[in-house]
Amino acid sequence: SSDLRSLFFLLTLLLSFTALAYNPYPPGAKTSWPEVMNMKGNEAKDMILKDCPDCNVIVMNEHSPMTRDLRPMRVRVPVNDEGFVTHVPYRG
Repeated sequence: SSDLRSLFFLLTLLLSFTALAYNPYPPGAKTSWPEVMNMKGNEAKDMILKDCPDCNVIVMNEHSPMTRDLRPMRVRVPVNDEGFVTHVPYRG
């Protein structure tokens, strides 16, 4: 039983380190766009698409509900009621 617990512990530890090392983005890929802060949402979208043409860029109200799933090719651009970017957009 002690051997089984040790094996379980080692397996859990190995899986934890594997999860921490996982990086869904290609090497050198840009993952955030702080330079679009305070821009109009559609202008920010165009700039992000220049860096990441395969990304699904979504301009949305900063207070809209959203899912918490990780999608490496998705970039959400949060804007206020006037249409200006309020938070740094990032992939995920």
